[in-house]
Amino acid sequence: MMKYNFLRLILLLIFGLSLARVLPKAQAQTPTSLPTATAVPTPTLQPTPTPLPTATAVPTPTLQPTPTPAPPTGIITQITKDGVSLAIRSQPTSLATTLSVVSPELQKQLAAGDFHVGDRVSYIAESSPSNQLKKLDVVRAESTGGIWYFWGSLVFWVLVLCATPYTVHQSLIKQAEFHLSRAKSREKVVSGNAKATAQEKSNATQARSDAESALENARSSIGSLITGEDNRLSNSKFQTMLWFGATISAYTSVFLCRAFAPDWNYKGGINIPQNLLLLSGLSAFTFVAAKGITTNQLTGASKAPAESPSWRDLFTNDAGHIDLGDFQMLLITVIAVVTFLWQINDFVRVIEYHAVISLPDIDTTILSLFGLGQGAYLMKKVVSNP
Repeated sequence: MMKYNFLRLILLLIFGLSLARVLPKAQAQTPTSLPTATAVPTPTLQPTPTPLPTATAVPTPTLQPTPTPAPPTGIITQITKDGVSLAIRSQPTSLATTLSVVSPELQKQLAAGDFHVGDRVSYIAESSPSNQLKKLDVVRAESTGGIWYFWGSLVFWVLVLCATPYTVHQSLIKQAEFHLSRAKSREKVVSGNAKATAQEKSNATQARSDAESALENARSSIGSLITGEDNRLSNSKFQTMLWFGATISAYTSVFLCRAFAPDWNYKGGINIPQNLLLLSGLSAFTFVAAKGITTNQLTGASKAPAESPSWRDLFTNDAGHIDLGDFQMLLITVIAVVTFLWQINDFVRVIEYHAVISLPDIDTTILSLFGLGQGAYLMKKVVSNP
């Protein structure tokens, strides 16, 4: 037992000495430092912003305007003289309604004749307390065919005025040829008749000679509406023909525009205004007076007929020189006609459904210039020495 304890003691001693020798050496050694690793910066992850929910635009409801109903239309059937009431036959019911007029302005218009029985009107009235009329307007309509009616009428009448003289001229030639043929046949029969007297033969020869002269005159005539008694183109006839063509074209175009109205109440009823009537009268008076002056000069053998008419005759005198009186009358006439036709061109674009309407009027300036031109022309013809 002792033996084992002793052995244990020796082993513990040996272990203690060994441990004492190892510990100092371990403390004396310098530890080798490992290379320091460079720290790689870790990328910072930015947080992804969460998108805010987009607000959905709520459409604003558009307020549609309430369509204003068109005012009723009708035809005036009665108007009192003082303009305090009128009766209108409504369409399409055809029921007549009597309306009282309270507005002084409307009363003045009715009393002045701005509206007539038969006018197609649009109106606004209050049923209470006593069917009072608030507004009254004549119905207007844009005439898409008005321009075509106007230019068509103008071209038609120009062709008529130009073709009529030619047709008459050809008719006169054929008539003269027919009479000459009969005269020659008659002369041949009389000449071959042994029983014919000398007087009969002379009469047959004279008839044939007259027929030949008539044929020669018919062929030499230009068949113009504006040729005067002196075989020259006449200013007075030319300006009269211009005014006739312009006036009849204006009337025809307005008549056609009104003829295609919604009903047949607007046929005719086209008046001529005062200034236009005066101008037309001056034109006709100048034509008649100039014809009388020329006829008297030819009858008195103070003026010889021209050999042949020419367009220069419209602005030259009998000697072939430019004449101020002829030129200024021709110029003023052309200006007046062009101005009137331009007014008609605008007038037919919008048609008012009045029972009676008037053509566009000529202003007083053109009327005055026209009158002065006509007067100067006539006085020149009176005092001129051919």
